[in-house]
Amino acid sequence: MAWIYLHVGYDEKYYGVFWLYVGAGMEVKSRIAQHYKFRYTPSRSCLHYHLWNVPGRQDFFCQMVQK
Repeated sequence: MAWIYLHVGYDEKYYGVFWLYVGAGMEVKSRIAQHYKFRYTPSRSCLHYHLWNVPGRQDFFCQMVQK
């Protein structure tokens, strides 16, 4: 069964400013590990990784729902 997860990013300097990324995977633990693996890879230039790589940003993942 697939799981839906939420990646929440925020900057403590800017109260109320945050970003959300919703993803899905059969094995959420390995899917999240894959995100960390590609975090600093320039070939993965998308908004998700760009926001994540800004200095000072904090983040966490939440496992949400099983489909």
